[in-house]
Amino acid sequence: SALIICRNKHWRYISSFHGPWLQLPPEVLESLAYSNYSAPRPRPIDPAVFFDLLKIRRHVDEATTLAVRAASGVASSLPQKDHHLLLGIGSSGPSPRLSRERKHRMRELATQKLAKAYKLDEIAASVATMQSASSLEDVAQLVLQREQGNADAEYVHFFHEKIPSRMLAKCTSLTPLDHVIAERPGEGAPLRTRAVTRVFKEDFLGAAGDLTKALGLGSRGGRHDAGVLERGGTMQDEEMPSSLEGQLLFHRACTYLSVAVQNMEKVFSTSSPPTTPIEDRIISKEESEARKAVRTYAKRALRDYGRFLGFFEYTPGDSPDATTTPPPLLLTDGSSSSSSSTSSTSSRHGRNTNLPIFPISTLFSTPAPILPPPSDTESLTYHPLLTDALYSTLLCHLLLATPGKELGRHVGMVQRLARIADGYPVFLAARSPARADWGEVVK
Repeated sequence: SALIICRNKHWRYISSFHGPWLQLPPEVLESLAYSNYSAPRPRPIDPAVFFDLLKIRRHVDEATTLAVRAASGVASSLPQKDHHLLLGIGSSGPSPRLSRERKHRMRELATQKLAKAYKLDEIAASVATMQSASSLEDVAQLVLQREQGNADAEYVHFFHEKIPSRMLAKCTSLTPLDHVIAERPGEGAPLRTRAVTRVFKEDFLGAAGDLTKALGLGSRGGRHDAGVLERGGTMQDEEMPSSLEGQLLFHRACTYLSVAVQNMEKVFSTSSPPTTPIEDRIISKEESEARKAVRTYAKRALRDYGRFLGFFEYTPGDSPDATTTPPPLLLTDGSSSSSSSTSSTSSRHGRNTNLPIFPISTLFSTPAPILPPPSDTESLTYHPLLTDALYSTLLCHLLLATPGKELGRHVGMVQRLARIADGYPVFLAARSPARADWGEVVK
């Protein structure tokens, strides 16, 4: 018989979000998030992702406490001196029990917190819930038994519903997500989830449409007020930067790349045999349209990967040979989340050192910034999906038949950046499907 597991365990890139952040005490994780935000640029880890992890941990931990209490049916809101009663110590009477209504309210609140976590980042939230108590898996279903129209419960149950392993496309209906989207038309996260599910069903164009609509609704968010942190303050959740826009761009880029690869397969299946002389080759209408689609969607994928990479920064480090002035054509690039210019300077290690700071996307522009040789002082802003995005750009260039010299430059830059991409002590090293695909191409 097939293994029955929660639907969210099928999600791609789950391994990219594993790391110590799942076990660190919440106060330590919060301290690290603010330290990272206040660090000199380029910040070690993307602040938007880091703050999302912090909020996800908080929501999941609180939801776990509520779900466990509701499952046990024992009240824990006793004075500190009476906590021994919960264990049945020193009392001949039964422990205080929760009413059915009280247990439902607790499960409903737990479901609301889980919905917030999944809306922040469904991959990270899936990893966090997998590490938590098993009572989380059924909490949304129990709420739906009493409130069938509860949008938060429908959304959470979509992730937690148990289905046969490796049969997500066959055993998943989009109807629950359609209901959530109709109930919450102004939220981009449910559209993102439906798009990811469409990808499993190989409805790539439908997925791209959902992601495009979601991008029209949301933004990076947060007011990025470093002055508050310098005064020792903290930010409210709505003031923190959000990673949703980056998620949508990354997923849409992956979707466009998949469409380009599909059409490349059509080109191979409809073209003349390789042994046919060039002068005798006849390009059919179907092959011509497929070739055109390959270029169209590979360009769109490359554009979205570029916008995604523009959120993160790179510096060649404290080198006397470092170039501080980028090519004039790049000065108008505003894709970075931290700066409206291509290059700026930063203070590092407590010294006033002028370091060139580049949005990573500009390193693949033409003309590209002139960088010194690789060194131990170069660094970048880490994101769990960064390595996959980098190698995916190389696959796009292959599909676009980029000239060998330019492709070689991009390969060298990707290898240089991948070498220093390190998310520790928050993330473990990520496995990259695109990197594996690139390795197969090279072989």
